[in-house]
Amino acid sequence: MTVTVQRSETRSAGTARLVVSHLVAALIVVGVLALLGALAGLLWHVIAPRTEYQFDQGVGLYTEPVPGAPIAADGWFAVIALVAGILSGSACHAVFHRRILGAVVGLAIGATVASVVAWQVGHWFGAAEYDAAVAAVRDGQHLLAPLDVRAKGVLTLWPLAATLTVFLGVLTEEVQRRFTRSRSTAPPPPRELPPIREAGDHTSAYPYTGPQGEQGG
Repeated sequence: MTVTVQRSETRSAGTARLVVSHLVAALIVVGVLALLGALAGLLWHVIAPRTEYQFDQGVGLYTEPVPGAPIAADGWFAVIALVAGILSGSACHAVFHRRILGAVVGLAIGATVASVVAWQVGHWFGAAEYDAAVAAVRDGQHLLAPLDVRAKGVLTLWPLAATLTVFLGVLTEEVQRRFTRSRSTAPPPPRELPPIREAGDHTSAYPYTGPQGEQGG
């Protein structure tokens, strides 16, 4: 009875340590990805074009009939999110492969947070100056608006790319493990038996005992 209780307590303690380790991995991933989201927003601000408006009676109008800057801004955000998702998923799988469950949960949450942080950081640059300029704008004046994400669907690209990368990595490892196991457990090839010589045939290199028990040479 005492041994059973001790085993149960040991199993419970091991389960608690495992849960804590997965939770720590998830928290680490969320924190790191939040910081990466800020860097991604800064990169988006540097490389993405900003939309130009011409003001008339306090109303901002596009300076082009079909403005390409908003589409380009969404496109650059999508590219940054996809690359960041693949890199963060690969790094998460490589570092936390022993605690992959907690890491994947943290990756899904952290990548979503990182995507929103990147959007807000990229929008924050120049937003205060733009609002102040709009308050004192004159007719005919041109202003560059801060970056913004028009197609909100691109915010899902980072978590999708990250989780898909981890899934493909785990799937590849499992396929390789099963293939290696199947090769190692395969039965050995049958041994080649020596040729059997008929009675009276003395051309074989293997001895043969005839019907009378005399050995051929």
